[in-house]
Amino acid sequence: MAGAVVRPVAESGLGARRADAALAISRKGERAGALKGGAPDPGGPGPPRGGMDDGRARRPAGRLSNNAAVRAGLACGGRARLLFQPVVDLPPAWWEAIERPQGAALVTPLGDAPGPSAAVTPDGAVHPAGGDLPGEVLDVARRRLAKNRGTREIVTAAGAEYLVETAAAPPHLLVVGGGELGAALVRQAELLGWEGETVPSAADAIARYAANTCLVVLSHDPAIDTPALSAALAAGLPYVGALGARHTQRSRAERLRAEGVPDERIAAIRGPVGLDLGARSPAETALAVCAEILSVLSGRAPVPLRDTTGAINA
Repeated sequence: MAGAVVRPVAESGLGARRADAALAISRKGERAGALKGGAPDPGGPGPPRGGMDDGRARRPAGRLSNNAAVRAGLACGGRARLLFQPVVDLPPAWWEAIERPQGAALVTPLGDAPGPSAAVTPDGAVHPAGGDLPGEVLDVARRRLAKNRGTREIVTAAGAEYLVETAAAPPHLLVVGGGELGAALVRQAELLGWEGETVPSAADAIARYAANTCLVVLSHDPAIDTPALSAALAAGLPYVGALGARHTQRSRAERLRAEGVPDERIAAIRGPVGLDLGARSPAETALAVCAEILSVLSGRAPVPLRDTTGAINA
């Protein structure tokens, strides 16, 4: 066996986490990547020696102490179940697909002896072809992949558990219009690990990034904002926002109707753009806009965590 890929299956505590966190370990013990900021991995520093030699997947569980977590720059300790999986159990289509802007989903049968994984690509195809996966699990993988968000969850079907992971390209924020707010939006996007750029018009950029593009229109020029919004709505971008007062939004809607854009598409525009956080400065407004984008992409209502129940980082 050439090595293993290690990643969390289930976690409790441990604070904020990346859905795509993974660690690769070669047979010689060489490492690439990290879990939990490089803290001692819950479940041990590597799979048992036999696990590296016999080519079998393992699912150890362990605990990361608060002291070890703090030393690694984390907020708190917690528990995790890990999956040590041989590299050969990951299909070539997975490695190829995660390099593409559209990403991919990975489905791994769990159990006492986890089996080889299957990759699901944006066209809905399963690799390797002919894999025997329950339809319910494939539906979850395809839905998560369509949202273009990195996720990791366990799905139960036909009495068995499956780990469903999605790898997605980061959102690409297109800002039509410049100025202080445009610059602040690009900075805020980059802080979040997204890609951001200001463009004079949107059509060409949307064609390049359609699967993971979010658009914010700052311009009030009808010659610029109308075609930008029309192109974004036609492409079905997951987020389309427009700066401006309510009367400005009404005028834009009238121009879009005159261009033949249906009302149901016009209703998808987030305008006035952003969450109501009391923002005043360009930096605060950029935060409010990106917070709304994150809420839309995640499918989560923007409410205080204090007023919710369930897992905080789910």
